[in-house]
Amino acid sequence: MSTWYSVPVGKSSRVVPCRLCRDQLAEDESLGEDTMSPRTLFISRLIGLYCIVIGLSMMTRRQATVETVTALLQSPSMMLIVGITELAILASR
Repeated sequence: MSTWYSVPVGKSSRVVPCRLCRDQLAEDESLGEDTMSPRTLFISRLIGLYCIVIGLSMMTRRQATVETVTALLQSPSMMLIVGITELAILASR
């Protein structure tokens, strides 16, 4: 069982764990990085790079992006496909 107490910080106070609990939390967090597989790291970096490239592309071609999103929102069939895809992604988590 962990012990929590309130610490005044400026005008408000926040709840922080006791020292023993804080040390245990730090150990638990450090374990997370060491146990990640190389494949997971590779995929996460690949997805991050993809998101950066797509974001830069959307920023450089603003008008085309706005037109594409507007056309997507005005087409009921495309909204259905996007909705089903989004639902499948959320269900797989």
